Amino acid sequence: MTVIKPQQTGADPASADNRKVVLLIQLLTNVDESAPTCASTMTGDEEWTVSVPSPRIQGVALQSLDREVGGPCPQTLYRPVPANDGPFATVTEPAPEFTSGRTGLDAVLVLDRSGSMSSTDGGATSRLDKLKTATNQFVAMWNTLRNTESITGAIQSPEDHIGVVFFDDSLQWLTSGVGSKLVPFTGSTPATLSAALNPVTLGGATSIGDGLEAATGADALPASGGPNRRVVLLMTDGAQNTPRFAFADGGQIKTSDDAGNITNPTPLPKQPFQLYSVTVGNEFGPDAPINQALANITGGYSLNTTHPAAELDAFFLQALQNFHKFSTVETMRVIQDKTLYTAPFQTTFPVTSSTTRLAFNLTPQPGQQGGVRLELTPPGGGAPMIFVAPTWNTSGAISDGFRLPLPGGNNGFGEWKMRVLSNNDGKNPVPFNFVLLGDDVTLNSSLGAANAEYAVGGKIKLTAQINDFGKTLKGLNSQAGAIVKAIVVSPGNNVGDVLSDSAAQPSPSPAGDNGTAAQNKLAAILSADAGALKQNQNEVILRDDGSPASGDDKANDGIYTASVPAEFEGHYNFVFLVQGKSDSGGQFVRQQIRTVHVRSLPDPAKTQYTSNIVTIDGGKAVVIVATPKNVLGGKMGPGWANYFWFNVQGQAPVKPKDNLDGTYTVQIPFTGDPPKVSLHFLPEPIYRPDGFVPPAGTLTSGNSIGDDIIGNGPAGPGQPWWKRWWWLILIVLLLLFLLRRK
Repeated sequence: MTVIKPQQTGADPASADNRKVVLLIQLLTNVDESAPTCASTMTGDEEWTVSVPSPRIQGVALQSLDREVGGPCPQTLYRPVPANDGPFATVTEPAPEFTSGRTGLDAVLVLDRSGSMSSTDGGATSRLDKLKTATNQFVAMWNTLRNTESITGAIQSPEDHIGVVFFDDSLQWLTSGVGSKLVPFTGSTPATLSAALNPVTLGGATSIGDGLEAATGADALPASGGPNRRVVLLMTDGAQNTPRFAFADGGQIKTSDDAGNITNPTPLPKQPFQLYSVTVGNEFGPDAPINQALANITGGYSLNTTHPAAELDAFFLQALQNFHKFSTVETMRVIQDKTLYTAPFQTTFPVTSSTTRLAFNLTPQPGQQGGVRLELTPPGGGAPMIFVAPTWNTSGAISDGFRLPLPGGNNGFGEWKMRVLSNNDGKNPVPFNFVLLGDDVTLNSSLGAANAEYAVGGKIKLTAQINDFGKTLKGLNSQAGAIVKAIVVSPGNNVGDVLSDSAAQPSPSPAGDNGTAAQNKLAAILSADAGALKQNQNEVILRDDGSPASGDDKANDGIYTASVPAEFEGHYNFVFLVQGKSDSGGQFVRQQIRTVHVRSLPDPAKTQYTSNIVTIDGGKAVVIVATPKNVLGGKMGPGWANYFWFNVQGQAPVKPKDNLDGTYTVQIPFTGDPPKVSLHFLPEPIYRPDGFVPPAGTLTSGNSIGDDIIGNGPAGPGQPWWKRWWWLILIVLLLLFLLRRK
């Protein structure tokens, strides 16, 4: 018997309470493998007892497997025992059996409808409409998973619940049940929610805190300790610009008060739960690390796209897969491509012998005429299966699935063929997104980036692990035809430099949804040149070689690693692909999408200063201009004024003026000699409103990036007169010395 514990590397993330344990019981003596039919040697039922001192077992999910995959006994591959070919293991007492293979799911979708969601990103469809499409696909796929998850043949899904709330500077719930904003998930939920989504319109300012407080309120997400897994999916496209503000602090998600004060923030109720965030647009400055931290602190993750029409629905389905990962559902393929009426897109994908069902979503991008169809051909030359969009789904998207084996006995094991057929007989290609999920009871994957706060100049650690019956699958780097790689889409230039070096004037904010001057300046830059922010794309191979070059800690342990340099601030998107052959299920494929935001942090050695003594109202003041730069010399750029603070002995901290060109200016009055001035940067990913003033004791040597700016700053045109003219003074003194000698 093998025990797979919660939080074991590669195991399912389970719930926020980490309550899942997998027991793998292999009864090797109950079958006569010398007989051609693998005849049973059992003379009667066997009873196994599993006891846990505390807490009590709340439920059990069982999956019976055998080696009757086809051909003579014994086969090395395993299959789930079909419903018509028992016997099956059953639960006697006292815990209930989860015949679907999972616990229930309570999910709240917290969705942005603020004014900035009017953006079309250069296309014809607004972000809000793209969000509606993604939400429809999320709900439709959830319904498909429910309809195909029964192990015994009869649909016995657990009691799932869903809540949907839109936020701007107010709230709009689309769901409302008896005593709760969450409603039971039923077969009619996709059509009902689709109809409720249509009339949602754009709003005003952005208050993520209000949205999250609504999701976790007394009548929303249930409290911890119940039978269901509890998750929140947050989608936003902009910076928070009105209270309440949300941020991660002290291991919890907290919110400001109604006035925006963050001195005594309020923790969200009902923690811990898992939060997944999906953001849209070119996040930069403080907002991106804040949104990423909201997810990371809960054990979830964040995804970002600058191309919502192409990727938003795929990101929502990626989150849904992880919501259901308490069972054994994983992403097998993620495809973004085009199809033509005369030349349909086609590809193949492998399915293991231990896969119990497939579920998929095919979404044509908005604005396509005629729609698409999906054709899947089973292994062995079976008849093609054709799938079309339901009438209620006006986007033309297809969400469907089926259990294995297929009617007629085809177990679905092997290579499937797939074609995307266009109903439009024109010459224009139809862009689409395709996501394939599979429920594999023997194979478990863990693909992603190490959960950390990354900064420019560092390296992002990627890892991939495939567990086969709870043991890591080794040797993929040398296995013929196997692939362990990630496609990396990364920033190609520094957003701080782009903002600093441009003379563009900030664009007007969307109606009612005010952006910062830095955000509006970037909007103006991208409006004039959509390619101003460059992107690079390349592939990295993840290796299990124990080498420093790959960042792998130990060779041949089944954990494959790659190290990606973080050269610029911004979002790094990774599309993982692992393909190979497993011992228990044969050929397999797994994919995952992950996003990591890399911060730009000021480096004391690279940051530049100039200073000048001026006369103001008969008194003196020192004017300091700082140009913060990161360790690679890239400018931090505008947008950070609430995080940079000048500290003067005997005076209150001074916030600089953001000049929107990468420089920050401060003017400090003084009497006598110039004061000792230090510059500090507050690095925590916490929202700091314009009225924020650092409490006493906040500015310390630990967050100082310049201790004596005037005394130790580099000489230059802005320095005190005696620093600018020291060479002339030296020459005069030397001449006087020579004349005196004569």
